[in-house]
Amino acid sequence: MAYQTIKKSYKTLNGTAYDLQYDTSNGQVQLIQQGAPPGTQPIFLNGKFNSTLATQIGLTTQDQQSIYSGIQQEVKNAYTQGGGKSNNLTIAQWAVNGNDGKPPGSATTPAAAPSPTSGSSGGSVVEGLWGAITNPGEAIKAISITNGNWGPTNEFELFKGTIKYPIDMKTQYQDHVSITQYRYVPPLSDKLLSGDYKDIIQNGLQKTSNFNKEQIIGTVYLPMPNSLADKMDIGWGPDNMNNLTAAVMSDVIKDPKKYAGAAGLGALVSKFLTGGSLGGGAQTGATAMGALTVLTAGAGTQQGKALVGATVSSKLLQLAQFGVDVDSILARTAGVVPNNNLELMFGSPNLRGFSLSYKMTARDSQEAQTIRKILRFFKQGSAPKKQTGGAGQASYFLGTPNVFRINFMNGVSKNKAVSMYKTLALTSIQTNYTAAGPMWASYDDGQPVAVTLDLSFVELEPIFDTDYQTDVFANTGLEKVENDAVGY
Repeated sequence: MAYQTIKKSYKTLNGTAYDLQYDTSNGQVQLIQQGAPPGTQPIFLNGKFNSTLATQIGLTTQDQQSIYSGIQQEVKNAYTQGGGKSNNLTIAQWAVNGNDGKPPGSATTPAAAPSPTSGSSGGSVVEGLWGAITNPGEAIKAISITNGNWGPTNEFELFKGTIKYPIDMKTQYQDHVSITQYRYVPPLSDKLLSGDYKDIIQNGLQKTSNFNKEQIIGTVYLPMPNSLADKMDIGWGPDNMNNLTAAVMSDVIKDPKKYAGAAGLGALVSKFLTGGSLGGGAQTGATAMGALTVLTAGAGTQQGKALVGATVSSKLLQLAQFGVDVDSILARTAGVVPNNNLELMFGSPNLRGFSLSYKMTARDSQEAQTIRKILRFFKQGSAPKKQTGGAGQASYFLGTPNVFRINFMNGVSKNKAVSMYKTLALTSIQTNYTAAGPMWASYDDGQPVAVTLDLSFVELEPIFDTDYQTDVFANTGLEKVENDAVGY
């Protein structure tokens, strides 16, 4: 979801019109200058006025109160008319009934938190710990990096327009790389903060896009690199399961209650062996002993009896604090080891990474300026964000750096003959300012004769088989893959 304008020209202040916008998916509300360029700070955001902007345009406390009350009513109307909770809409705590008329930026006045006490009187300890936090989700949303208050806004101004090297590259005709920078969006935020737990249990976690399409920081165009390769690693690994373990697993799946009782039987055995003291290690051994007690009756062959016997001996030794495993007992006494049925098994997907490397030489002052801007584009974009806009100021939390989308282009079309990539994090930047030779060499203005730029990226999520199709689920940030394309 994204902001929707629920009232245009909400208030004309000092000759400037403002729009009231409401994101029903997360409850965020802003009052922002009409037609403002990306990066413009709203005058009102999520229940609070920007005191600096409000002062600049001459809003008194009474003016803010009046506007605030009007915003509350408009948001509640939009929430109700949209179907409210039944349509999965979200409304912030500051805008709900009971907060009418509260000063801008204030929240519902909570009841005094009960004092923590010992004992079991209705969870008062927990209530005392939480105190005034009646909705943790709302508290988390208030500091989310998606609320627009993170980092300096100069990045939108610095990197707007066309940035390309070489500056005379004909992107509409030749192969090139397009690298676009976006603000990061937590893709599971809505589900984890506002989702229904039953839906998560039944259907799993549905991710949304991990970048904000409407907050493009800028795009850099570079020639195709001299070296372009990708590698996909899939998490396969060895897995062992001897015959006794397989037997236990098979029987537990069919009759788990039998083993719950067996754990109690094993506990009696353990208690007897340890003189009545049942510690953590003994408890673990007790459960295993109980399971083995059930299985002993099924060991009808000599091989089965030997494996069960060695396993029981091993568990008894472990209960007595002697770490002797089954393999060691059988190897030392019979010269054999259990067949562990070794097999390569799929474990998990892996995240894919790749690198780009460029050597850039300025041919004139304009191209030198472009090279400096490209270096800053990547350096500033990959830096962690601070919630305050001033250098050196404190920041309670750190925000996720910007993320990148890379497309390999064949003129104005995407190149179907090379890999596609999902949203990427820039994990490493290496810059060499003496790329022209072993010694420092620069032009009159200090610009190095040549600069090398090495960039390392890692995708934010793995590649799945469903990514290779033209049918793309909405609001995921994925792109369709044509049937004749390499794809991811």
